[in-house]
Amino acid sequence: MQQTILEILEENYKKNPDKILYRYIDNNLTELTVLSFSDVRNKAKRLACFLAKTYKPNTKVLMLYPSGLEFNIAFLACLYAKLIAVPAYPPRRNQKINRLKSIIDNSKASLVLCTLSTQKIIEGTFKEDSILKRMDLIVSDDLKLDLDLDTKTNILPKIKTQDLAFLQYTSGSTGNPKGVMISHANILDNAKLIYYFCEHSEKSTILSWLPHFHDMGLIGGVIQPIYGNFTSVFLAPVSFLQKPSVWLRAIDKYKANSSGGPNSAYDLCVQNIADEEIKGLDLSSWKVAINGAEPVNYNTINAFNKKFAKYGFKSSTFYPCYGMAESTLIITGVEAKEEIKTFRLKQDDLKDNKITKSIEEKGSKTLVSSGKAYPNQKLFIVDMETKSKLKEREVGEVWVQNPSVAKGYFQDEEKTKEDFCAFIKDTNEGPFLRTGDLGFLDNNELYICGRAKDLLIIRGRNYYPQDIEQIASLSHEGFAVNSCAAFSIDVGVSEKLVIVQEIKRTYLRKIDFELAKKILKESISQEFELQVYDIVFLKPGQILKTSSGKIQRRTNKKAYEDNLFKSLPNKDSQQKKIKEVVETKKDIETINNLSLLEYKNMSKDKRYKYIENALKIKISSLTDIKSELIESKQSLLSLGLDSLSLTQLLSFINITFFIAISLDELFELDDLSNLLELIDTRMCKGIAFNNSKIPKATNKFILSYPQERLWFLDELMGKSPTYNIPGLLKLSGTLNKDALKHALREILIRHEVLRVNFIKVNDKVRTKVNSIDSFINKNI
Repeated sequence: MQQTILEILEENYKKNPDKILYRYIDNNLTELTVLSFSDVRNKAKRLACFLAKTYKPNTKVLMLYPSGLEFNIAFLACLYAKLIAVPAYPPRRNQKINRLKSIIDNSKASLVLCTLSTQKIIEGTFKEDSILKRMDLIVSDDLKLDLDLDTKTNILPKIKTQDLAFLQYTSGSTGNPKGVMISHANILDNAKLIYYFCEHSEKSTILSWLPHFHDMGLIGGVIQPIYGNFTSVFLAPVSFLQKPSVWLRAIDKYKANSSGGPNSAYDLCVQNIADEEIKGLDLSSWKVAINGAEPVNYNTINAFNKKFAKYGFKSSTFYPCYGMAESTLIITGVEAKEEIKTFRLKQDDLKDNKITKSIEEKGSKTLVSSGKAYPNQKLFIVDMETKSKLKEREVGEVWVQNPSVAKGYFQDEEKTKEDFCAFIKDTNEGPFLRTGDLGFLDNNELYICGRAKDLLIIRGRNYYPQDIEQIASLSHEGFAVNSCAAFSIDVGVSEKLVIVQEIKRTYLRKIDFELAKKILKESISQEFELQVYDIVFLKPGQILKTSSGKIQRRTNKKAYEDNLFKSLPNKDSQQKKIKEVVETKKDIETINNLSLLEYKNMSKDKRYKYIENALKIKISSLTDIKSELIESKQSLLSLGLDSLSLTQLLSFINITFFIAISLDELFELDDLSNLLELIDTRMCKGIAFNNSKIPKATNKFILSYPQERLWFLDELMGKSPTYNIPGLLKLSGTLNKDALKHALREILIRHEVLRVNFIKVNDKVRTKVNSIDSFINKNI
C-alpha cells in the first residue's frame, strides 16, 4: 500500500524521535534553530489541530514566510490538516505585489499563514488592497497551542495518496500564474527518485540555501530528509547571495553530502570567492553537487572544478540534472560519483535544430548531459508538428510520463489539456507531459539544447516574455504598444534579458532616451526583480512581426545577435557624452587607514564625495553602466539592480564602510542620495564596528609581507627582469590613442596596485601610488 510523506514522518519519529531533522544557521554558521523528528512532528500536528478546528479540508492557504524553520512546520501542518498550501515569497516594503495578487486570485486562497517578523509588512500591504482584506491572517509562531496531542489528533482528516497536497506556482512573471497541482502521491514518488538518483542514506546530510517557495528548496530541502530519515541544514538565500563562501564553509562544517542550486550559483562562487575567505576549507564530504533549475553551462563546471579542486572538490561530484515543477521536481539525473558526460556539436547547425558532432573547438558548443530517466518512467523526444517519436540525435520536444507528473494546472483546464495530456501520434501512447524544452538523446543521455516555448529561465526562475513586454511598453508614454520583444541571450555563463522596443513616431524627436531607459529598467526591476542587460530602441515598423501582427521573438533575437537593428539613439552620440563626462571628471579619491574619528572630522561634502565614488564604481561593476553616467538622484531600481545585485551591493557597503544595513532598509530607499545619507549617518553616529578602518587620502602605504620579500630579493639581485613579464599583442588597423587611454584609465582607477612603486622614506620602504594621469601620459 502506498504511503504519504506524513506516514513516513510518523515512522521515522517512532524509530528515532531525538534524531535531528532540521538545522537553521546564519551567515556566521551559528545555529539559530535545531529541530528533531519529535519536535517537527509534534509542532506540526499541534498547529494542524488548531487549523482543522476552524478551516474545512482543501482550504487554500497562502504561506508568506521568511527564511527559517517556521515554514517547514507550517507546511507540514497544512498537509496534516488537509489544507492546500500555496508557498509564496513574503512582500517587502515598497514592493509591487501584482504577482502575489495574481496568485491569490488564481488559487482562491482565503487564509494567510505568516510569522511575527512579517506580520506588520503583510498587514500594511493588506490594508491597501481590497483583494487582500478579505483573507484571514494567522501568525503561526505566536499561537498558544494545546500541548496534549494524544486526545486531539483524532480531529485530523484522513489523507489519501491522490489528494491534492499543495500548489506550486511556476512563473516568475505577473500575468496568468500557473499553480501546479501536486498530490501526496507525486511528493512521495519524487522523493523516492531523488533518494535513488543522489544515493542518499540515513547517514546523509543535505545543505540547502534555496528558498522554500521554490520547488528545489521545498522538495529537495524540506521533504527529502523526512523521506530519507536524515538531517537537512538550512541557510538563508540572502546569506549565500551576500557572501557565497558561506555556502561552502557550511558544507565543510556540517560535512554535507548533498547540496546544490542553479548554474548561476556555481558561477557566483567562481567569480566572488577569494582564497583568503576559505583557508583550510575541506569539501571532500560533498558527494552530490546538484546543478539544475536553469541551463547547465560546461564552462561554469570547468571553472568551478579548477578553482575548488585544491579544497577537496572532485569533478565527479558535479551532478547535472533536469526537472520542473510540473513533474514535482526531478526528471532525469546522472549516475552519482561518475564524471559528467558532454556532447560537442556545431553551433550553427543547432540553430536549425540539427545535431552534428564536432571535433573542432571553434564554432562549436559543448552541451552537458542531464542524465538518464528513471527505469520506470518514459521519456521521449517528439516532433512538435507531427507528434511522432524521434530517433537519437534528433532535436524535438522532451515528453515525459511518470508518477511524479502533477495533476495539471489549478483552474486551467485548457492549459492542462495542452501540456499534460499529449499522445504520441504513431502509437497513441500517453498521456505525456509536454515540457516545452528542446533536447535530444544520445546513448539514452538527455541533452537540453533550447526551449520550444518563449519561456525565459534566468537564475533558476521562469519568466514569460509577454508579461515583461507588457510592463515595458506601458512604462513610458513614448513606447509603442504591441511593438516590444523580450528575450534572453547567452552572456558568458548565464542568460541575460534584452528588450527591443519601438518608439512612437510622435515621440522620435522629443523623447529623452537615457531617461526612457532608466524608467524601463526601474519598471522591470520593480515588477520582476530582473536586471535588464540591454535595451534597443527602434523606429516605428522596425520590430519583426508575423503577418497577423504577433511579435517574432526568435527572429528579433537573431536580428539583435547579428547586429541588424538600427538602434536609437545614435551610438556615437552616447560615446561622445561619456567622453565629455570622463574629461571633466576629477580623479577618484582613494582613502586608506582612516579612523572613524578622522572620518567624522571631514567636511560633509568630502564625506559624501568619498562614499559616492565608491558606490558608483561598485554599481558600475554590477550593472555595466559607466560610473560617470550614474546620478545621485537615480533610484537603485532604475539602475537595473535586481535582487542579486542589490544583495551584492549591500554586502559591499557593510564590508567597506564597517556598518550594518539590512536588505529591507535598502529596498525602502528612494534613490542613491538617500543611500549616501544613510551610510554617512550610521558612520557619524559611530554605528560601526570597533577599531574599524576605512580608506584614507594618502598615496604611501606600509608594505605587506609578500611585498617586503619582493623588494628584498630585488635589492639583493640588483637589476633583474624577473618580475617584469613582457607580452606582445599584434593588432591591425588604426590605433585610437584616446580610446586606449580611456580604457587604461578605467583599469588603473579600479586597481591601484598597477600604478605602485616601492620607495624609501626615512630608511623605511613604502609603496607609492602614482597619479593616474601622470602614469598614463608617461607610458603612452
